[in-house]
Amino acid sequence: MVLLLIFDKYLLIKFQQANYYKFQTILIIINIISILGSTQEYAVDNIDEIVSIRNQVRKDFNFNFDMHVDGAFGGYSLSCIRDNFQLKNPLDDQLLFPNNIENEDNNKNEIDSFDPELIISSYVKKQLHACKFVDSITLDGHKSGYLLYSNSTICYRNSKYKDIIVLSSAYISSNRKNIPNCGVFGIEGSRPGHSSIAGYLTHSIIRPSKIGYGKLLKRCILNSKLFYILLLIKFDGNNCNNIKVFTIGNNPTRDVLNYLKKEIIDSNTGKIKSLHEIVSNKTLLQILSNYGADLNGVCFGFNFISPSTGELNNDYQKYQELNKMIIDRFDFSRGPEADLIFGNTFLNNSYGNEFISNFLETNELKTNIPTYNKISIPLLRSSTMSPFISEISKGSYIDIMLELLLKEITGFLFSIDKL
Repeated sequence: MVLLLIFDKYLLIKFQQANYYKFQTILIIINIISILGSTQEYAVDNIDEIVSIRNQVRKDFNFNFDMHVDGAFGGYSLSCIRDNFQLKNPLDDQLLFPNNIENEDNNKNEIDSFDPELIISSYVKKQLHACKFVDSITLDGHKSGYLLYSNSTICYRNSKYKDIIVLSSAYISSNRKNIPNCGVFGIEGSRPGHSSIAGYLTHSIIRPSKIGYGKLLKRCILNSKLFYILLLIKFDGNNCNNIKVFTIGNNPTRDVLNYLKKEIIDSNTGKIKSLHEIVSNKTLLQILSNYGADLNGVCFGFNFISPSTGELNNDYQKYQELNKMIIDRFDFSRGPEADLIFGNTFLNNSYGNEFISNFLETNELKTNIPTYNKISIPLLRSSTMSPFISEISKGSYIDIMLELLLKEITGFLFSIDKL
């Protein structure tokens, strides 16, 4: 029997409290999967703690299990902690695949030259560094690698793992020396080769390192954190707009939020300061890094202050209806005419009773709540994939996003309050 355990913070605590021997004799754990960037919340699991548990199990019981990291979304964020390196050329031909590496000293632009690790939280940095101890990791180039769809990679710490499943045939084998044949590994059969070639050629120019993909992804993570913080500032329920945002991520205290507001927003214009000015403040980056989601995305929803009562809405159905209206307004189905698109998701009982109960309590939703198995809490999702949204001709596109959200949500409030 093959048992795969997908760990989150809650299960990790339970595992630490459990009797290792009971696990060893009753359940044969051969692999534990950790998530490096969940699709919905952009969250990263406690990879370092699972590594520590495995080390302890090895020591106490002479027992081992493999660790796999699902880095489909967040795997490329490893570029933010990796120093530059020479790319190994299968043909070893410098004319075809030159290893021209940019000299970091030539970076005169403050935005390009700041260290990506400054905007990565201390927690996430621990998890990224722990990835070198796992046995395998998957990365999707068609996500944060900006490559065409179907580009995906699985990496093994022990290269012999790939030999476990080999399917070969005479008509696809190659007798050419020094040219690797990747088509024999796995059970897919026929598969396209162009996406693999695209990945190699792209990496030969843009390394998955600090001065390659790190330059792109640090902008995405920074922009995501700016959007997160500005949502909290703009929609705090006390900003003369009767709208209160709630977010899934690490929120700052009121004092820290006031500091971030002072350092991020221009007091004269009310708009975001230039990105150059923001990244020049290294103290700001270090503080900002520890708030928001773990990676480059924001998961959020809205509640409202009732004009008729002056109190935060506590009706689950009204909350749900408001967010469904917002989701429909910014849905991708509006096609090329859409001025702004957000993804969406739902929280349901699969998150567990404790999580759902805490969520409802935090957001003061108390009435018209359905039974637990029928809970469906709508949320918006914003994956920040464009590195340059804070460097447009008019300043930052985040300001435009916030104004559009304010306009549309305000238009929905009257009809929602009358329900």
